[in-house]
Amino acid sequence: MSVSQRKQASVIFDYDGNAILYPAAVNVESAAVNAVIDWETETLQLFGRQITVPRLIAYYGTRGYRYSGRDHPPRPLPPLLDTLRQQVEVLSGYQFNAVLANYYRDGRDSMGYHRDNESAIDSACIASVSLGATRLMRFRHRPSRTVIDQPLDHGSLLLMHQCQTQWEHSIPKALRIQEPRINLTFRWLN
Repeated sequence: MSVSQRKQASVIFDYDGNAILYPAAVNVESAAVNAVIDWETETLQLFGRQITVPRLIAYYGTRGYRYSGRDHPPRPLPPLLDTLRQQVEVLSGYQFNAVLANYYRDGRDSMGYHRDNESAIDSACIASVSLGATRLMRFRHRPSRTVIDQPLDHGSLLLMHQCQTQWEHSIPKALRIQEPRINLTFRWLN
């Protein structure tokens, strides 16, 4: 990571793990990334009902991944995503072997509070790249219920270190936003 990027970094929180944001860390066009991803619509069972997940999803990695009752088989990263993975590894100092991609078509698409704490994930560091529309990420500290809002701009890199036990995060609806956002969450699967 360059000296200027370290200076621009902002610490979102630094207790019970930490989250650090690096603005303009990745330089890639959303359309180029969108063109190489095979997006899927997912459904999940919630309180006995099948519901459509309010965003599109794609998974690539060397190992299969199971979350929310759905299996995602291993698939090789397209070359552009692999190049981004390598850049994020250099920037973060961590290695990653998988990426879960989310496509928020507009501000109606969202993600509720959750923790990326599945047993398959090494939660030492999860790296999140945002492309496209600026969206708000909301963090909630589970013990104190403290809420922290952080806008994520195009090209930003969010590093979440060992915070998946005590912190939840979400992408709330933002009906005024008409543009899409791509989120790439790089992680290491055991």
